[in-house]
Amino acid sequence: MESSCFTFYGEQIIQTTPAGDINLEASKARLRKLASETPVDGCGILLDLRRSPCRMTLGQMYALARELGNIDPPYNERIAMMFDPSRCDQMTGPEVTATTLGFTVAHFGVFEKAMRWLNTSDVKANDR
Repeated sequence: MESSCFTFYGEQIIQTTPAGDINLEASKARLRKLASETPVDGCGILLDLRRSPCRMTLGQMYALARELGNIDPPYNERIAMMFDPSRCDQMTGPEVTATTLGFTVAHFGVFEKAMRWLNTSDVKANDR
């Protein structure tokens, strides 16, 4: 199966404050810059936050995903997010799937399952 997705890594995009917390606005700006320089037309996007330099809340992760909704040209309207549960505050589990602002975001713990979801037509992410 040919992959039709692009991966953004947490260590590439996450900016921190001097205290070690996420600088969300700087991180979103970095993600927008990287996304604007990346040919993502028609691609699914994997947002791999497993090696992020700081802890994040679910809301902060979704704020990063929402930034990807502003990419022009558009992608295939799916974002798979991978994260280390021990570094995420307020996470209920990797079964979370949400449709927001016209695209679907799903959380995964296994890379292969994220790739399979990005490359199939099934928008539900039940097999994670």
